[in-house]
Amino acid sequence: AGEVLYKIFEKEKKQITLEMANCLYVSILTDTGCFKYETVTSETFAIVSNLLKLGVNSSEIAQKCYEQKQKAMIMLQAHCVSNAKFECDDKIAYTTVKNSDMQKFGAKDEHTEGICEVLRSLKPVEFAFVVKETGTNALKVSMRSKEKDVTQIVKKFGGGGHSRAAGCSIKKPLDEAIECILSEVKKYL
Repeated sequence: AGEVLYKIFEKEKKQITLEMANCLYVSILTDTGCFKYETVTSETFAIVSNLLKLGVNSSEIAQKCYEQKQKAMIMLQAHCVSNAKFECDDKIAYTTVKNSDMQKFGAKDEHTEGICEVLRSLKPVEFAFVVKETGTNALKVSMRSKEKDVTQIVKKFGGGGHSRAAGCSIKKPLDEAIECILSEVKKYL
């Protein structure tokens, strides 16, 4: 999104202020996973270079984005990761975020960001997913993979996203939803 906006501003000859440049940089930094995803191109770095020339402090932004987390977030994420389940010789990792977990740690929705990435980062894991309660029999699923296209899985539940990061919403009891998701994921191993 940051790259798209940058190109629009450039095409329209809009002056990019430092505040705008900072926002664009945050968007590009986070959307590219700190420049590690395959969607990063030389054009990405050219845009970032131009943003740095406008005064963006990349070190400060990285610190604010990745090194200043709230206690509620760390505690919730530690709880969810420690309760992760593994299937198929640890190629699949998943966990849940229950409403009671959110209340226990005083967590907000944004505090769940990153849990799926932590599970995916485990060496044998090929697929990771997090199932979060959003209401009675209402669930939000976030799915990640290292190499497979997870959009093919979440499409079956009406979802979408990017090839390595996608999601969907499911209206089923938690245990039933997990079984449905696992069944689909196993088809892609």
